[in-house]
Amino acid sequence: MAVKKEKSRNGDVQFDVLGKKILGLDKSILSLTINDDKGEVLGKAFSPEYEKKYHDSAKDLRSRAGLFSALIFGIAAEPEKVFGETKAIVRIYSDVKLILIPFSNRKLMATLLTKGQANTDRLIEDISPLLRSP
Repeated sequence: MAVKKEKSRNGDVQFDVLGKKILGLDKSILSLTINDDKGEVLGKAFSPEYEKKYHDSAKDLRSRAGLFSALIFGIAAEPEKVFGETKAIVRIYSDVKLILIPFSNRKLMATLLTKGQANTDRLIEDISPLLRSP
C-alpha cells in the first residue's frame, strides 16, 4: 500500500514540474491543470497574475476542474469518428480562454486558462509535443 502512495506522489511531482514548464512557455498562460480522463487532477501550476485575480474566486471551480475537463473532452471525442482526432478544445469567455489539449495517449490532458488575447494556435503547437505519454 505504501508503494502505491509513493508512486502517486512521484506522479504528482512529475506533472507539477511539467505544469511549471508549460506555464513558463508564454506569459499569456494564467494557470493549468493536468488531469486524467476520470477527472483526477495530477498536476497544476498558477501564475502570480492568476493567484492575484482568480485564486480565491475560482476556488470551487478549481476543485472540479479535472472533472469538467474530462467531461468536455468526452463530449468532444464523439465527432472524432467523422472528423478525426481532437487536437484541442478552445472555449472563449469574455476575458479568458480555456484550452484543453490531450496527451498523446488520450488518457491525460492539460487544461490551460489563458488571457483573452492568447494565440491559441501557437500555444497548442508549442505545448502538444510536451504532452507525450508518460
